[in-house]
Formats: sequence, C-alpha cells, structure tokens
Amino acid sequence: MINNEFPRTQPKPEISNDLKFIDKAIELHDKVFESNEQSVYNDSDEWLRRIDNGGFFTVVNEGDSVKGFTVCDVTSEGEFKIWLAGVDPEARGQGYWSQMYEDVITYAKSKDYEHILLNTFPEKFPTMFSFLQKMNAEIYKEEVVGGFKKVYARIKI
Repeated sequence: MINNEFPRTQPKPEISNDLKFIDKAIELHDKVFESNEQSVYNDSDEWLRRIDNGGFFTVVNEGDSVKGFTVCDVTSEGEFKIWLAGVDPEARGQGYWSQMYEDVITYAKSKDYEHILLNTFPEKFPTMFSFLQKMNAEIYKEEVVGGFKKVYARIKI
C-alpha cells in the first residue's frame, strides 16, 4: 500500500517589504495594541504617507499571515525613526523582532543614517524598553503621556 499522506509543513517565516501586507499588518496592530478605535496608527493612508516620504515598511510573514510589522518614517529634522512596530503576542520570542530590526538597520545604513530613533512606554512595553537598554540607546527625552512614562531613544547603528 502506498502512503499518499505527506507531512504538511508550515510556511517559513520571511521578511517582506511588500505593501500588499499593510492591511494585515494593521489588523495585527489592532491586536497588539488592543485598539478598535480609528487613529493615525491604524490608518493605511497614514502608513503609506510615512513610507512614501522616505520611510520604510517591513513585515515578518508566514505565507499570508503577518507575525510582525515595522513602519519607519523620517522626522521633520531628517532623522530616521521607527514610528510603529509590533509582534503578534502569540508569536513572541521567536526572533521576529530581531529579523525586522535587522532589515530596518540594513535599510537605514543604505541611506547613510548614523542612528535611528525609537519611542516606547517602559511600563506598557517592557520588552521593547529592555531592547533599548541592550542596544545602549541614548534616552534623550522623557514625558508622561496618558499616565505612562514615554521615553525617546536614539540608537547608533
């Protein structure tokens, strides 16, 4: 008897800069940030505007499933900034953020940036704050937003 059953393999995680993933990335944003209200952070036109004006977009995807996203833009002072990033809570700890960050750094270096900016809320996102500490990020500003401390960091690349 011939066994016609083949083991099914999961798609391998890939890094993509394909804008076809924006809508799925926005859905993931809403999951990661537990957001159901419309804002600039889940508006595809806003994402595209930032990307088109010198920014960058990258996702980790497995087939059509987006596991993480990063949207970068350029500040009015001409600095490269990770504007928004997230990894599916069910997929954390699998290196997806590291893959996206490496893609962002490669892009930033190709455009001759010497550092990138990244903001986070240490209490709400301790893993991202820990990442900043591991990267020896310079905290150049702190403020309280919505009752939470927000830090503004510069990472030399």
